[in-house]
Amino acid sequence: MNKARDLLHQKRKPIIIAGLLVIASGIMLPEKETGASPDIRPISIPIQTNAPEKQASEPGVLPIYQEIRYTIESGDTLGAIFNKLDIPPATMYRLLEADESFVLLDNLMPGQSVLFVREGDNKLVTRMQLTVNQINTLEFIRDGDGYSGTLKIHETEHIERSVRGVINNNLYVSAIEAGLSPLEIDTFSRLFEDKINFARDLRAGDTFRILFNDIYVDDEPTGQSILKGVVFNNKGKLLREVADKIIPDYLW
Repeated sequence: MNKARDLLHQKRKPIIIAGLLVIASGIMLPEKETGASPDIRPISIPIQTNAPEKQASEPGVLPIYQEIRYTIESGDTLGAIFNKLDIPPATMYRLLEADESFVLLDNLMPGQSVLFVREGDNKLVTRMQLTVNQINTLEFIRDGDGYSGTLKIHETEHIERSVRGVINNNLYVSAIEAGLSPLEIDTFSRLFEDKINFARDLRAGDTFRILFNDIYVDDEPTGQSILKGVVFNNKGKLLREVADKIIPDYLW
């Protein structure tokens, strides 16, 4: 009888080990998604043992955290994102209440990213972070039954940029050739809309000089700049305009 029992135990060991491997593989295998795929990863997972289950409040037992990152695509809505990530609508409504002072969750733009941190078996969202752009980050922290929000403004550096151009064909083509973006052209041309008729008054050989302060964060360009001033030489007449107009990056 003892020999038969030992033989049975030997046969069961590989079966149990194979079963555990299948379970572990099932835990790590991500679900297939259509469209943009969120980056979901555990931050810390407690070690499971055969000992009786401990309460999360006991020392040495780590709560289960899950970190989810998602990049917003064209056509995404807040409700669709929460549904895709399996986050309850009640959580979304509480976050929208905390966003009333900022009104940024209602105006999501492609390219922005969101981070969720969920805790415990019920995957309660304890923190949400919206990267508005390289300068601004909106963070929500769980506060009782609701959330409190903080808009963090990162330290910026302004680097001067001077652009010179000569009118050859028309203002737009010449400004593009000088290295200006369509948004920059629109911003500086509005400064002179009451002084120059760009369709009739410009002549070949007219020149312009534009001064910008480009905005950087951690030595990285943000795509935003401040128009400081423009000098336009129109048929020998110098026209000057000084401004502090922020030119945003419309990708955000």
